[in-house]
Amino acid sequence: MVFRQALSLLAIASSLPAYAQRTTANAVTQADDAFGRAVGNDRIGIYSSEEVRGFNPVEAGNVRIEGLYYDQQGIASNRMVDSSSIRVGYGARGFPFPSPTGIVDLKLEKYEGKRIYSAELEMDTDGNSTGSLQLKIPLIKDKLGLSVGQGFRIARLPHVRYGNFNSQSLFLGWTPRADAEVTAYISRFKFARASQSPFIFPATPNIPARIPRKTLLGQPWARNSFHTINAGLISKIGIGEWRVDAGLFRSQRTDDRFFADLLLGAQPDGSVTNRLIVADEDNFAGSTSGEVRITRRWSGETLRHSLIASIRGRDQKREFGGQQRVSLGVSRIDVEDDRARPNFTFGANDVSAVKQITLGLGYELQIKNRGSLSIAAQKADYRKTVDFANAALADAITKDKPLLLNANASINLLPGLIAYGGYVRGLEESAVAPDIAINRSEAPPALRTRQIDAGLRYAITDKLALIAGVFDIKKPYFNVDSTQRFRQLGGVRNRGIELSLSGTLAKGLTIVAGALIIDPKISGPDVEAGLIGERPVGSFKRRAVANLDWRPAGQEAWSFDLALEAISPETANIANSFSGTARETVGIGTRYRFKFGRANMLLRGLVTNLFNDYGWRVSSSGGFSFSPARAISLSLAADI
Repeated sequence: MVFRQALSLLAIASSLPAYAQRTTANAVTQADDAFGRAVGNDRIGIYSSEEVRGFNPVEAGNVRIEGLYYDQQGIASNRMVDSSSIRVGYGARGFPFPSPTGIVDLKLEKYEGKRIYSAELEMDTDGNSTGSLQLKIPLIKDKLGLSVGQGFRIARLPHVRYGNFNSQSLFLGWTPRADAEVTAYISRFKFARASQSPFIFPATPNIPARIPRKTLLGQPWARNSFHTINAGLISKIGIGEWRVDAGLFRSQRTDDRFFADLLLGAQPDGSVTNRLIVADEDNFAGSTSGEVRITRRWSGETLRHSLIASIRGRDQKREFGGQQRVSLGVSRIDVEDDRARPNFTFGANDVSAVKQITLGLGYELQIKNRGSLSIAAQKADYRKTVDFANAALADAITKDKPLLLNANASINLLPGLIAYGGYVRGLEESAVAPDIAINRSEAPPALRTRQIDAGLRYAITDKLALIAGVFDIKKPYFNVDSTQRFRQLGGVRNRGIELSLSGTLAKGLTIVAGALIIDPKISGPDVEAGLIGERPVGSFKRRAVANLDWRPAGQEAWSFDLALEAISPETANIANSFSGTARETVGIGTRYRFKFGRANMLLRGLVTNLFNDYGWRVSSSGGFSFSPARAISLSLAADI
């Protein structure tokens, strides 16, 4: 009934021709490689915005909006972002100032000159309901228009992985001429009433006892809530050989309430030595950031030159700390153990501020049918101050002014065969201290990082490409020490091999498959003294994914998809004395396209974790959580 009413409203909403939007969203058919692609709710690839080559690119500060620098602090919802791609190796070409932890490139859900009304509703076997509405409305033909979005989720799954949310977005797009565009936007995301599942920290080098996945093991009063605001103004203008791209962004997150439920000293029989609740409220992170980039391009018959000048900056403020840690005593990991809500008394917050300006100058040469060369230098001026709420602690001030150099090249060895390689220096942020740390949410100063990578890309056909690459990344390594303080424990070096096969195997059959083999190792005095192992907590050795999309010949309505993923066990503790479990999952789905009045429709069915594989994931601080159970979802999308 709900679907039918929604269809009726959509069908009469507009008498204009339909343009595809939700009904053609498909990460497999739209991916350039297997390194990471998200389109709507589809997410594929060996990497994601949370993990690239063993590191987190969002935490490192390597997010771009429409190619421009952006210091993300608040979640960018699907009502703000149309799609995203992970740019590493060969895929990072075209970014004049690449980053050692890869780049998360966001494409906005902006107005693009067409009237489009899109809606989507989804339900699954866990009782979760999700929906969205996006209206793209011309104000002055194709020159000026609005994009307005609304999204929601009502989660019934007892565990924290989703929670309820609602989101809104508003875009104003102006295209005065073909080579000029201006976009202004604001987006809000509200996350509430998320039941907090516990993280399990084993006392002995043993995997935790298997526990039911659909039982609320957290405390019923431990519900998290936060909200985010993202806003920005982007201008891109071409003037002959010159181009000016500029973006100014505001991103902020406020944690209204936060709870972490930590089961410490878990035994193989399911008993727990201590149940620790970490509670906090009114934490804040906000940043004003942006970039102005001026590019001049000129070319002859065989040579194309580009000269790029850039200035980037950010003004970031964080309020954190003041949390209270409450011990609830012995407990269990396999049964509900509800306790009375303690009376929490929160302390004052510490305040950190980061100001950074980075000047960049780059040059790129492209030689027709031969290859390319790009070199660039960036001069950063970084300053971070921390004002501690404890008056006995002196303010901490960190400064750095590094010169960051990078060079990238590609050579056309044979028809269809390209060799590429690069060297990159970066100044990146570290992850903040995890929940188990006594200095939770504290963030170290920015880190100097280095990356070398190289590889081959072979065009098997004009629609199918194979990429094989290697990389070597060095960074300082931070984690929790034996006293539960988050600090630098040495340096880490991640070396690996990454593979990608993407494109059309046969008419109607698309593949995106990839594999990662990685060898992360820590070095430093703590490793040499035997205080910690040489493998980072939460790291794995292998990951492989494969996605197939098949549209049978002779019809346009049906398509079928298959998703495979396998990941090796993750290192479970700082001593490297045991690991988690390997995980293998299979997903199957189908799409059926049809017309309803003037609307293009898509009915989508999906089964994730088809064989209900039960595995353990390990966080970078050593906390265990189980993988999601099998779920079946059904969604209906419409474009008018």
